[in-house]
Amino acid sequence: MKLVVILCFTLKFSLSCGQADATVIVDTLDNGFTYYLKPMDKANGKIYMDLVIRSGSNQQKKDQFNFAHFIEHLPFTAFRSKAKKENKKLEEAIRSQSFTLNGITLYDQTGYSFHFPASNAFLQDQGLSFLAKTLFGEMFPTKENFEAEKGAMYQEIASAHLGDRLSKDDIFRSQFNECASEVVFPDSFWNHTQNYKISDAKDFIKKWYRPELSSLVVVGEIEDVDQIRAEIQKKFTSPGKSLPIQQKPCKKSLSTGSPKFTVIDHQMKGSDFGSEVNIHLFKKEKHLKSKFSENQWNYLKPLLSHRISMFLLKRDEYYNSPTKTAVNWTFDFPVLDITINTKLGREKESIERTFKNLDLLYYKGISKETWTSIYNEGLETLDLSKTKSANEWLKVLKNQSLGKKPLTIKEKKELLEWWQGFTIEDFNTALRTLLDQNTKDFVVLAPFSSDFDEAYWKENTKAWLTQYDPNFLAKDQDHAKALYKELPKDPLGSRVFQLTNGQKVIINEITKEDHGNKFLDFHAFQNFGAKHFNSENYYTAMLAPEVIQNAGVGQLNKYELKEVMTINSIQKIAPYVTDTESGIEGKLNGHGLTIFFDLLQDYIDSPRKDSLAFIDWQHIQWRRYLSPGISRIFPDTKAEVDQRIGLSRSELGISEQYKASKKLSMNDVYKTYDLIFGSQQDFTIAISTNYKAEQLLPLITKLFDGTLKKDAVPERFNSKDTSAQKHQTKVIPVSSIPKANAMLALKYLKKVDASDWKTQLKSYILEKSLSNRISPIRYFENKALYFWKVTYYYHKESEQADISLYFPTLEEQVEEITKEIKKITRELKRRTISQEELDEIKNKVPKTKFGIDWESNSSLTTKVLYNYHNFNLLTPQKKEFEDYLESISPKDIKATAKEFFKDANKRKFIALPST
Repeated sequence: MKLVVILCFTLKFSLSCGQADATVIVDTLDNGFTYYLKPMDKANGKIYMDLVIRSGSNQQKKDQFNFAHFIEHLPFTAFRSKAKKENKKLEEAIRSQSFTLNGITLYDQTGYSFHFPASNAFLQDQGLSFLAKTLFGEMFPTKENFEAEKGAMYQEIASAHLGDRLSKDDIFRSQFNECASEVVFPDSFWNHTQNYKISDAKDFIKKWYRPELSSLVVVGEIEDVDQIRAEIQKKFTSPGKSLPIQQKPCKKSLSTGSPKFTVIDHQMKGSDFGSEVNIHLFKKEKHLKSKFSENQWNYLKPLLSHRISMFLLKRDEYYNSPTKTAVNWTFDFPVLDITINTKLGREKESIERTFKNLDLLYYKGISKETWTSIYNEGLETLDLSKTKSANEWLKVLKNQSLGKKPLTIKEKKELLEWWQGFTIEDFNTALRTLLDQNTKDFVVLAPFSSDFDEAYWKENTKAWLTQYDPNFLAKDQDHAKALYKELPKDPLGSRVFQLTNGQKVIINEITKEDHGNKFLDFHAFQNFGAKHFNSENYYTAMLAPEVIQNAGVGQLNKYELKEVMTINSIQKIAPYVTDTESGIEGKLNGHGLTIFFDLLQDYIDSPRKDSLAFIDWQHIQWRRYLSPGISRIFPDTKAEVDQRIGLSRSELGISEQYKASKKLSMNDVYKTYDLIFGSQQDFTIAISTNYKAEQLLPLITKLFDGTLKKDAVPERFNSKDTSAQKHQTKVIPVSSIPKANAMLALKYLKKVDASDWKTQLKSYILEKSLSNRISPIRYFENKALYFWKVTYYYHKESEQADISLYFPTLEEQVEEITKEIKKITRELKRRTISQEELDEIKNKVPKTKFGIDWESNSSLTTKVLYNYHNFNLLTPQKKEFEDYLESISPKDIKATAKEFFKDANKRKFIALPST
């Protein structure tokens, strides 16, 4: 006999070793049998004895379904029969339920338990005898009782209707484990039990009920430890060890190979269970598990599955919906099992509901209130000073007997420290990573009445799952590498990639990190805008992005979308359409990379369609239209002027937009939006980030998969140019101008070389000097100059720069103000500005407008990439810009004024109230 060893075990929810009841006695007999004794002061006045055998249904042959379970029944039959015949005192104890006797058969273990009052020495002896004789095959029934137990076994299986967890696990094992026995359904189970033979049962017990595969756990109010140890050693001692077991390892195919889609007939007939359908989605844990230590993952795993279950439980309307969704870590495979329980004929509805709810959880994550509850419960379970109950000690020691290593005090302290530093962001990241895992396999249990039913399920269920699950039977992530190739770096030093559809992706990898923070600026653009549509659809195209943003995307309305973006540090995701261009921009300041790209994906192909949101958007346009007149006059006049001249527009006037919003059809808006963003191959993508390109490319190739969403989009090119002739128009009507008033608009347009940033810089300074000279006009006597605006803008598409002036005034004073402006421009052309004025303007020039420090501003770097790859414009570096700015003299501004303020460059408009 081996030496008695005093050990201290700690596991999840256990005590520290320094406490009195943390002592466990462990002893191994010469035949390999191990027993664990855990004396306790308080255990409800009971002693709990559990025999654990490391053998279960995994040792059955292919044609022996539930045979191990049947063998587990046999000792109880023999025990009751012998008590009745040989032991009246024991029979009375059985009748009076003086003790508890139970058994359980799992895939990899069989257990027998005998729980009794600690003061009853007789029951202690009887319990140890029962467990010992069971282990050694001596507690075996008569032939008559053996046959009778088949009926009891059939009754148990039939009444369960195969709806319990164990039975489903058996079904799955028969599909994914080559050594698992084939499942026999209740309709055929009675005939199946007739094949159970006494000789096979004795052989099974002899082979697998072995001392070296078994352990006894005794926990409770043990008064005489030496006495119970002596009884255990006497009853469980057998002559020598058995011969080694030769067993072929079984292949578990769920974790290897390509994903599977399997449909199984559960063969249950009847009005109740016959209409039930179970759809199982198995998600692998491997990718997420690798991010944590084994102890951390074992702790986090049940929290994640429970949180998914609770979310789905709250979302399912149990009285109005056929859907009941459960989440478990399934049997012995490392996967998450998401089970959709529904009724025949309601499958598509239930699949759709479940995926929508999973998407919503994916985006929203858990709330702060939920996290507080989870976190505090976690701290409580990891409390090193908390006392365990007898049942908890039973669980700890039974796990130990099965070879499941318990945590040491050091490991538990490390786990506690890890949990104390765990945040809601960490939990949500783990949750989303788990939900984003490819679905490894699908299993459908459905009632078949014919071969046609099976074909129906295989065809329809697969189609429905394909529709709702983006990862359905997905290829390995390495397939993304085949969807792009890397080209030489561009002149800006950015990495350039080309997708298989010809689409370019430009990624500027910035190595600098701000205190470890991650960031990403994203801009996808294409040279296709509202002018490519005919005049009837022009406004639909311009306003479509606003409608979508007001409705939300995917399963998120605009309020939920804002919440998701805030939680994940996403500062911006916005589609846009101008006259000549469309695209989508985004900005991320954090680690929510997957959520960021998922939302981009939703913006492109899953805009949320909501009639109430559309009406709400129309009301917003109405409220903008009711804003004070002065707030509408400027944008309305500018929009009208730009349209008359033919300059590209990025936005509409407020009144113009309101009128258009009243005529828009919601269906036309979504159709037009889809046409604009549907041809993915036309987009160029520019990114500035401190993420590595290799981290982004799988997400980008998923976002832009190289295919057209539609076979053809001929309507995109059935367009007419909506711009009017490019000539000066004296008078234009503007509805927002009050009666007896006017707006004077002067534009000086000049052709500028696209690469000539120096001329653009001087033109900007000229605009500021002009603005400085406008303010005195306001105070001239009898000049009704209420307000003014002077702007400089460079139109990259037409390579024109303009300096624009807008003056709300009285109609009769338009000419007087025009003369005053002419004097100012003539003065700027004839006389140089002072050095003091120039220095003041220089100090106010925004450094980021013309020169960029790439390392310090990622979003401006993205603009540089956009300008280069869309217009072939190179923005000067910061040092080059600062040197040239310093060198600009008053004479340079005078020369620029001569070039700009020519009568040939001037466009004059008088905006009057529209009738």
